[in-house]
Amino acid sequence: MMKKIVLTGFSFLLLWMAVLGNYALGEVFPCSNSTFGKKNLTATTSGVVTFTATLKHKGDISVAACSVDRWNGEKWCFVKSLSVPDGKTGTLKYSASKDYASSLTKGNTYRFRATYTSGGEKVSVVSNAITY
Repeated sequence: MMKKIVLTGFSFLLLWMAVLGNYALGEVFPCSNSTFGKKNLTATTSGVVTFTATLKHKGDISVAACSVDRWNGEKWCFVKSLSVPDGKTGTLKYSASKDYASSLTKGNTYRFRATYTSGGEKVSVVSNAITY
């Protein structure tokens, strides 16, 4: 009986250490997102960014913020905030494109960041890197 208690306690301790370690690394999230399905941000080498997202239930969706970062050879550096595309009401799917070429300088590598919002929830996405 004592052996089972010790073994159960030890197993619980190992499980707790694994969960705590992954939580500290940011690999375990305390709650799941109940509003959004898929979300994506795709950039082309011409500077056009396509915003796509799906909702689990019909609702309003918008892009609350968008910005561009430039790779300086060592890390990503914030360049500037950008205007956002119009939102959509009463939908399950959101898709919009915006041309940000005027905010980019030739010969640099960029990525875009955006925050979608719907039903009081926000989710952030990062695009692929492009060389403009």
